[in-house]
Amino acid sequence: MSVRSQALICCLLTGFFLLQAGCHEKSGVVEHREVVVDESPPPTGVYVVHEAPPPVIVERRPPPPAGHVIWVEGYWIREHDKYVWHKGRYIHAVAGHRHVPAHWERTKHGWEFREERWVKN
Repeated sequence: MSVRSQALICCLLTGFFLLQAGCHEKSGVVEHREVVVDESPPPTGVYVVHEAPPPVIVERRPPPPAGHVIWVEGYWIREHDKYVWHKGRYIHAVAGHRHVPAHWERTKHGWEFREERWVKN
């Protein structure tokens, strides 16, 4: 067998094994995952996926800025078929209201994401 033939076979085998292994990129806290979305239209501010979100990232809370503010924990959101972490932050409190943070709920349809909102006390 010629050197050229051996090199060609080596390249083909390498390509085959790379394809079999798949490609997965992980950078920081962004992890690429395939997500299946429920076809029925969810209520406003809610969407459903069948794969659980990654574990919550515990963040170090910085000192609060001046003013009447509250800390909002970070959360996972699905953007362009992948989970992306939205960092925690301070927001200005709304008088007479309580803040309900964004969160995921397990339901019979899958994992439902609920957007953050203010609710009257």
